[in-house]
Amino acid sequence: MDRPNIVMIMADDMGAWAMGCAQNKDVITPNIDALAEDGVLFENFFCASPVCSPARASVLTGTMPSVHGVHDWISRGNLPGQQFNGKTMPEVEYIGHLTAYTELLAESGYECALSGKWHLGSSLKPQKGFSRWFTIGQGGCNYFSPDVVEDGRLTVRTEYVTDLITRDAVKNIRELSQGDKPFYLSVHYTAPHCPWDRKNHKERIWKMYRNCRYSSTPACGRLHPLLTNEPRMFSPLQRKNRLRGYYSAMTGMDEGIGEITAALKDAGIYDNTVVIFTSDNGMSMGHHGVFGKGNATYPQNMYDSAVKVPFIISGNTLGLKKGTHCTGLYSHCDIMPTLIDMLSLPADRVKQRLPGKSFAPLLRGEGEEESKSVVVTGEYGMSEMIRTERYKLVVREGSFDEFYDLLNDPGEKINLAGSCPPEAEKLKEELARFMAENSDPVYRCKGEDVKGSGQVTSLAADKNGAFDAFCGYRSPFRAKRFLKKYKSGKIR
Repeated sequence: MDRPNIVMIMADDMGAWAMGCAQNKDVITPNIDALAEDGVLFENFFCASPVCSPARASVLTGTMPSVHGVHDWISRGNLPGQQFNGKTMPEVEYIGHLTAYTELLAESGYECALSGKWHLGSSLKPQKGFSRWFTIGQGGCNYFSPDVVEDGRLTVRTEYVTDLITRDAVKNIRELSQGDKPFYLSVHYTAPHCPWDRKNHKERIWKMYRNCRYSSTPACGRLHPLLTNEPRMFSPLQRKNRLRGYYSAMTGMDEGIGEITAALKDAGIYDNTVVIFTSDNGMSMGHHGVFGKGNATYPQNMYDSAVKVPFIISGNTLGLKKGTHCTGLYSHCDIMPTLIDMLSLPADRVKQRLPGKSFAPLLRGEGEEESKSVVVTGEYGMSEMIRTERYKLVVREGSFDEFYDLLNDPGEKINLAGSCPPEAEKLKEELARFMAENSDPVYRCKGEDVKGSGQVTSLAADKNGAFDAFCGYRSPFRAKRFLKKYKSGKIR
């Protein structure tokens, strides 16, 4: 393959179910659907961790959280001078000890640009091979009052953040297409992450969903018993308004993706550009009584709606028939090995062991390897998951396990862990081997009482144990309470 341009578009908190090409009849995503029609849709692609910052670190470094050390959404260290516990905190480069694939791209002659969310610590200046840098200072923001970092300066804007990100991406395409170097462009939207209230979204798009039936997601009244911050009941109107905001954010992002595709065509480089679309993690919007991702419950949930992400790769340089659907199991940890293989990047420059596998042979039309298993972890939520095409095992230290036969129970409603099936024991052994091979004691926090309240520093800088690296203001649930609920039949 000649050196193509790469455009990586990443959504924020988007479930694999939330697009028209995934048979969702409610959400309006014609441009995402067009990418799938023009490329390859992966039906079983998984994040490495169902929370934003850990998942993003895994995408860039090809490693699990137990190696890169980002186990929660990053609360401090994004900007200089932030206050925490009465002290001024410096910026933190959370993944500075590892090689990112963007560094390999830069070393290989690519110009790398970021348009959108970073949320991996230090945000004021470009890092990890990027030379162009337009990002969100804190990581998350309101849609009409984003804090934007541009040219090393932080300002608060009054424009729709999705449009700001799109505009910068289009600007990068127009300028970089004039150069003599291939480019890599990360377009990291904050959509469709909350807030989902009406004032945070365009009225024009909000009105598109006036008559939507919202039948593509489960109706729910009683919510999951282990939610961290939700009421116990949800009215039909509350459900409708949340989904309306979520879908409005999705459609706003989809329109931006249409502008990006048009810019590539206008610049005459679409045929030599590979476009990748994914999300940092999945999202439940009523699935299993959850409105949120993995950290919406404690212990962290590992339902497919939370851990399965959209993944589309499109481009005329690929060897696969357009509109292909791949059913094998893949993970965000596979992206870095694939780019190394596909673009002949210098693998010997990678500091860390990469657990993933390249699917570049598949993209070249050489066939799909037999799927084995994928691993997803949420150490701060006490959860580690291993999944094959048929079975899913979730292991929790000091709490209840889950085991599902997905062939006969695709909705993950019947927990078979209590019957100790032999298939579960085999998967538990495989999971233990995987974690032993893909963990760094310095950056692992298994067993620590981390509660999803935000990470404030690198574990390598924490001299007193991993707990000090995380906010402690949210009262923890204890494993005994979970076990009591589980034994009483309230958790299944």
